[in-house]
Amino acid sequence: MATYQFSRTGAALETLFDKIDNSGTAINADVGVESDNVPAVNQATTSTASAGTTVLESTTRHLVTGTTTITSFNGVAGVTYHCRADEAFEITHHATDLVVTQTAASIITGAGDTFDVYMVTSTTCRIENYQRSNGESLSSTQRMTLTAGEDLVNGDWCYLKSDGKMWKTDASAEATAAGMICVCTATIATDATGVFIKRDAYTTSGLTAGSAYYLSETAGAITDTKPTTSGAIVRTVSYALSTTVLIVDVDQTYIEV
Repeated sequence: MATYQFSRTGAALETLFDKIDNSGTAINADVGVESDNVPAVNQATTSTASAGTTVLESTTRHLVTGTTTITSFNGVAGVTYHCRADEAFEITHHATDLVVTQTAASIITGAGDTFDVYMVTSTTCRIENYQRSNGESLSSTQRMTLTAGEDLVNGDWCYLKSDGKMWKTDASAEATAAGMICVCTATIATDATGVFIKRDAYTTSGLTAGSAYYLSETAGAITDTKPTTSGAIVRTVSYALSTTVLIVDVDQTYIEV
């Protein structure tokens, strides 16, 4: 049995909590004692760069930086790591190795978002308690399986037509720019089904960070320049969080030029 020495700070006795590992060894979790490779928890936040495999072993509090997609976490089995995102990156859901418990779907983080990584084994984990920095939960995002009215590809912007199918938008006319607007996330043949994003983060390329994006007069496209042609529809559909991450947030109102 390991022996630990505790101390007082002034007249106040610190509150101490013991953690018991699988072998029955007592570990004081409040004073930074390590035993059997279990990390100390009451420590300053560590800045950790996002990577394909992001390693969290040294401490339990991490500020995750960078924009690299994370496909796995490494850490100590049985430990929960408390993380905060410094900027936008993807956490890729996996059915067994990296489980996003709230949605069973990949996440695009935002600056200030917080989440816990519970290590089931040293290389498999669960993402728990994910919270957006604006207070929204992951359940506020909206992805739907819908039917294509024409051949579509990943990145096509679509509207829901009266036939119940998704067709490419065109800001040249109200009929093709009104109603429910979504972005297609895969190649979908006519009359086949696929996933569309109504409200969520969407990864692409070639964006101007910080810009608002509008439906374009080119079928299925968006633009960071408002349409100016007489009769065209000006409708904001998304915002560029970075050069590669688009926040799909379709305005329910629009104007005609």
